[in-house]
Amino acid sequence: MELQGYFTKKGLELAAKLASGAALKITRVTAGAGRTGNPSAAVSLPQPRQNLAVNSPIRRGNTAILPVTLTAALADGAYGLTELGVFAQDPQEGEILYKLYKMPETVEIKPTSCLVLRFYLEETVSQDLGAVVACSPAGLITEADFAPVRDKVEKRALPYRTVSLEAAGLQNYLDSLPRLLAENLTLSVTGTLGTAVELRHFYGPGHMQIYGGEGFTLRNIMRISECQILMNIHTVEFQERKELTSNDALLDIRNCGGTVSVTKCGFTGLGGAERCVGVLAAYGSRAVVTSCRASGLGTAVQASRGSAITIDGDLSGYADNAVGAHVWHGGMVLLTSPVPDTLGAPANRKYGGLIVNTKGEIV
Repeated sequence: MELQGYFTKKGLELAAKLASGAALKITRVTAGAGRTGNPSAAVSLPQPRQNLAVNSPIRRGNTAILPVTLTAALADGAYGLTELGVFAQDPQEGEILYKLYKMPETVEIKPTSCLVLRFYLEETVSQDLGAVVACSPAGLITEADFAPVRDKVEKRALPYRTVSLEAAGLQNYLDSLPRLLAENLTLSVTGTLGTAVELRHFYGPGHMQIYGGEGFTLRNIMRISECQILMNIHTVEFQERKELTSNDALLDIRNCGGTVSVTKCGFTGLGGAERCVGVLAAYGSRAVVTSCRASGLGTAVQASRGSAITIDGDLSGYADNAVGAHVWHGGMVLLTSPVPDTLGAPANRKYGGLIVNTKGEIV
């Protein structure tokens, strides 16, 4: 929209000072809902409603272009935008209403809307000195700025990509990824890794798979926390280290909103009741364990704090575990297909949780 600008009387006096070498110092830009009848005589806006954010000016010859942003959500209440007032610092007068811009038509501003308007106001400055913005710049983006980000989040057809990695480079690659995942990404990992792997804070419409089908052994913990995407951990061999205890889990899933699928993985412990957990889901997380193997573990799977683990596969995949399924504080384990009721252990363990076997019976 094209705005019509008018100098006030004091604004013209300041403009004359700018021509002789003074700098234009903008103190604020204010949106108004009134209609100033005589701009030349105006010293303020009759109905000021909200101050706008002003970014650093762009200098073009004797003109300074001020990017000014109005965000409807920051308004105290609904109003009809009719004019903008540009206030500046006069060396002798102090703050004055320098210039008035009238809207070609009223724009409805509602704090419940997502409307963001950006105006580019042209101000004449001296040949030697430009414009200085005294008010805080905007930490805001316009629709044009935001559109590429929104398009990523709202994508319906996502690209597929596979990256081949040596095990030693997995963590560095994960750390280099943007947290907003807008693709279906498979990381095909080979080799053996003795350090823990951390996946944190991924979100968006994408999907991530860590695929170890070509031979990936992790002799430590994989932690997945605070992620909001679908994940698949596929054909990874997890092996317990002697430093791990019953407080540790080879696959540790916490605070995740997206389902973590665990497919054709192996979880091998060192044997004994004090050894670690195979798969842990905690704090509202969900895991689906399919056709996996678990042996020699202190606990095969553990669900707690409103989390759920679903297990299917064959009978032979579970053996020599001290505890099968352990649920507490609202955790739930659902045993489907022909998996054994106690997952290769003498018994399960419950403390304020639920375990359901393949017949739908509570065990």
